[in-house]
This record gives sequence, C-alpha cells and structure tokens, in this order.
Amino acid sequence: RSLEVSTEIFAVLPLLDAPACREVLGHLPTLVGGSDAEADGMMEAARAVMAADRSLLVPAIGALSEASLPASHAHELARLAAAALPLADESDLPTLVRTLVGCLSARSAGRVLRALRSALGPVSSQTVGLLLEVVGHALRVSTPAVSSLLRLCASSPPLSRWDVLLLLRLSTEPRHARAVAAAV
Repeated sequence: RSLEVSTEIFAVLPLLDAPACREVLGHLPTLVGGSDAEADGMMEAARAVMAADRSLLVPAIGALSEASLPASHAHELARLAAAALPLADESDLPTLVRTLVGCLSARSAGRVLRALRSALGPVSSQTVGLLLEVVGHALRVSTPAVSSLLRLCASSPPLSRWDVLLLLRLSTEPRHARAVAAAV
C-alpha cells in the first residue's frame, strides 16, 4: 500500500507549481516508506522536479537528505549536493553542507572537503559559524574525513579561510591536536 501511495505522489510532484511542489517536498520524507523501490522512485521524482525548475534544486536535495534512503543512493545524493554548492544562495548552504556531510564516507571525504573548500570562500561569518558546527560534528566522528582534511591542507597551500577555521576547530579535540599541528 505504501508503495502505491508513494508512486502516486511521485507522479504528481513534477506537475505541481513551484510553491506547491516545495511544500510537498518538505513533507516527502515522512510520506514515503523506506523500501528500495520507494527510494528509487523518490530519486527519480526529485531529478524530474530539479530538471523542470532549478529553484527546486535545494528543496529536492534537502528532502532526499532527510529521507531514509539506502546507502546505495549516497553517492548520487552527494554528487547532486556538491554540484549545487556553486549555484546556491548563502541561505541554502546549510542544507547542502548537511547533505554532503551526511553522505561522507572514507572514499568520498576528500572530494567532499575539496568541494566545500572551493565553494565556501566568500560566505559571511555567521553562515561559516553554522557550517563549522555541521562539518565539525562530522569531523569529530569520522577519522577518514579528518585524514582527508589534513592531507588536503598539507598538499595544497595556501590554507583557505575555511581550512584554517576547520583546523582550529579540530585542534581543540585532544585526539586530533597533534595531527593538526603536524599538518600545518
């Protein structure tokens, strides 16, 4: 039954005007079940919505990141969020960064951190503080992400504002302080 309802929602979604679609996207993670078929349908519907109206790019990515998608969709979701970074308004960055951080893996950490480094240069101090909270939490729990960040900083000077702030944040963590000092 859940699959039938989800399929109907996915069929209607691309037909809605942008405000109605944005509203439905906000509720989609709670309306859709967790089966692989529903996850595939949600990804396909999100792609159709994003292709039809670029203003729905961030709401669609946000809905996907809040849904219970199987790990098999993490790579595509991270790719969508990284591609949206340079196009996004500053107010949309927390959603995209939260999505990227939620998709971090040992394999993707370097790519994700490079995308963040290049996209977050001209961001306001207030937004950077919020983004540091999001990324800082992921770095506290992800050793591969910390290793990738340290390699990135060591291999491509000069350090960006974002690099310095992340490194300062990491240096307050006893288990990372020595590695941070060695990297800079």
